[in-house]
Amino acid sequence: MDLLLAETEPSHMQVEIDLYWINKARADPFSYFEEHPGRFPLCHVKDMATDGSFADVGAGEIDFSALFSASDLAGFRHYYVERDDAVDTLASAANSFSAVSKLEF
Repeated sequence: MDLLLAETEPSHMQVEIDLYWINKARADPFSYFEEHPGRFPLCHVKDMATDGSFADVGAGEIDFSALFSASDLAGFRHYYVERDDAVDTLASAANSFSAVSKLEF
């Protein structure tokens, strides 16, 4: 992603950022937003449990209120909420929707 962002014109290419994987990699998403403002119109919203596994949004450790407060800087326009390994997909979707609906930013 670093190479793509560095070597492409912002007007020609934007990127979908995955908030789970950028946190899993221990990268600082805010640094990406500052270095590449407006380049992330698509945002994958997935949460991470304390052991690094997937969690329903709101049940993990990712601070979505802080991340979403940087939406204008990042360029977020579309948010895709999911959980890669959900056993009960409808319950996971309901839990995540409820958590996202309560966020303040």
